[in-house]
Amino acid sequence: MTLVSRLRILTVIFMSLSTAAFADQPPNVVGASTVLKLSLVGRIRSHCGFAAMPPSSANLNDLSQGGSLELDFKLDCNSGFAVGVSSSNGGLKRTGEDIGVSGFVTALDYDIGLAYQTDLGTVSAHCPASSLSAGSPTCTFYSASASQGLSSGDGVAVDEPGSLTLRWQPPSHARLVAGNYKDTITITVGAQL
Repeated sequence: MTLVSRLRILTVIFMSLSTAAFADQPPNVVGASTVLKLSLVGRIRSHCGFAAMPPSSANLNDLSQGGSLELDFKLDCNSGFAVGVSSSNGGLKRTGEDIGVSGFVTALDYDIGLAYQTDLGTVSAHCPASSLSAGSPTCTFYSASASQGLSSGDGVAVDEPGSLTLRWQPPSHARLVAGNYKDTITITVGAQL
């Protein structure tokens, strides 16, 4: 056996003995253990609005007959929010010159139902249009500004359906004067502050 071969064998034996001697030692033999704490912070901005808008106009046709109309929409709110509704006329009012004819009326009150889904369930209420005007706002979901109206509480609505249902009956105490009748409904949606 040559000298080089013997040195190689001795090197392998020495390395094996060294590894075996230190195998029971912990990797960090000097000092105490080290602890690292990371504080993580993130944020999701609040957003709230319509994912799909209801139509901007609707024809109720012959008001001398009772009827109903449902206007669908979708909401996209990632925090608690409110949907508010207001009526510019507080009901359907005859357009044009105001005519005072005995036994006839020029305004028709109607019912507005508001309903929408959240992750916590359905939120709904209804009120007469006359309680949704700025002059006499007594409806629970009356609002002319965002973040007020029918509250979702802690519920969120990510691409959730909603609807505004209008129901009307001709007045029983008088008849409507011939002509066109109009009202403008404003729907606001906003995150609750």
